[in-house]
Order: sequence, then structure tokens, then C-alpha cells
Amino acid sequence: MQLKKWLWKELYFDGVDLNEFCLQGMNRYIQPDVEYGNSIGFYSASKAKDLPYSALVSKPSGFIWNGALEKTSISIKDSFFLNKTKLDRKLEFSLNEESLLFDFVSRFVVISKNERPAEIAGQKVEHKSSNIYRQYSACHSAIVPVGNDLLLEFSSIGAEIPPGFDEVFYIRDESQRAGIYRWIVHHRLIVNPLKANLILRCCNPRFEGVVPWQKFIPGQLKRQLFRIREKALPSFPFMVVGEVSVSAGADVKLHTKVEII
Repeated sequence: MQLKKWLWKELYFDGVDLNEFCLQGMNRYIQPDVEYGNSIGFYSASKAKDLPYSALVSKPSGFIWNGALEKTSISIKDSFFLNKTKLDRKLEFSLNEESLLFDFVSRFVVISKNERPAEIAGQKVEHKSSNIYRQYSACHSAIVPVGNDLLLEFSSIGAEIPPGFDEVFYIRDESQRAGIYRWIVHHRLIVNPLKANLILRCCNPRFEGVVPWQKFIPGQLKRQLFRIREKALPSFPFMVVGEVSVSAGADVKLHTKVEII
């Protein structure tokens, strides 16, 4: 009943099958992307204008392209499977050479038309445009409002995780403008700080990059500043990231289910 109500209320289409109906609805409110990063920065397929599609499409054979980031050589395959009220996304990263990585990300931007809260790990998250990352193990799903009155649930179907990484979800209340609320959902593989080489970066746009003399920076300070801008202080001028070497030939996979609930 919820799906039928949403389709008629939001889309006003007729004469198409349910899969196409649902696909057009999801395309109205979901913007996918692919990211990965290290101490140099991060690769975003949409920002690099590499994303080989402009909207979600049901293509089990997948879209294939190469990313571009220093200290990495990665090929990407992005596949979508649509089944009525559910969208499955399978994202694969193939390492062409040994590469240093901080994270791998299956990214979704979700548009909501009101201030209903999101939820992750049993915690309600109000949209305050805080830009704080609420990150938890992928054993927890992420639930965000979509459109006028429905919810989308993001959950892990599975992952192939390289050594030194953990599988997580996070949600972030990015911005609100003219009654449009943006929620960021990442299904993410991120380095475990106890298994990674921790690196302090300056995040000021004028001096952005790795801080010199890393070996003289105390490990305790680095651990305290790990993901500090993500977790608590988005405007803090420094943040520590981690790098783990991922072997050439490794296949890293994130399989995400997105479902209307």
C-alpha cells in the first residue's frame, strides 16, 4: 500500500510496468556515486565526470571504467539490479597495481522534502545540517527519509574486504535549502586505525595535504585526530587518515540493498 501511494502521489505516471515505475521514483530522489581515498585526497566519479550513467539503471552486466588517484590504480564495475521495491547495487574495485587506500565507498545522496529524522544503530538523527558522520558497523542498516513520507533502508548484502579494513555504514545530514533536505549514505570499507599507517593532513584549502615530518608526530595524537572532522569537528584544520596497502589483483566488493519501507 505504501508503494502504491508513493507511486501515484509522487510520480503521476501510467502505462509502465512496476519496475520502471519504481526506477523513475528512485531516480527522482537518489543520486549514486563511487569514491575511494588515501592521504593524497579522494576520487569521486561524479566530480571527475567519470560516472558512466546519469541515473540509476537496471544493468546486471555493469558499467566499467578506471578511477584516477595518486598511489592507486583501480578499475571499477558498478551494477544495479532492480526488483520492484528493492534496488541492489554491486560495486567492485579491481586493483591493477598495489595501491595505498583509506577507504572504498558506495555512495548515495538521498533527497527528502521534510525534516523527518533518519536512523542508524537504533539512534534517531535529526537533520540539522551538521555534516557529522554517524558511522557504525555494517551489521546495522541505515534508514533515511525520502520524498514526502516514505523511508529508504540501506543494508549490506555482503562484501569482500581486504585485510586491514572494516565494513561500515554512515549517514550524514549534509545540507538543507528551500525545504529540500540532503542525506548522505555511505556503504564503506574503511581502514582500521589499529592496522593502518596513520597520516596527519592539513585540511585548510590554502595548505591542504600531508603534514611533513610524520615520524615526529606522536602516535597518541594521531589516534585522537583520526577522522576528527568526520566524527565531531567538520571545520577543524587537521585530520588523520590511515593507509593500508592493497595488493595488485585484489578484488574489493560492496553489495548494497536499498529498499522502500
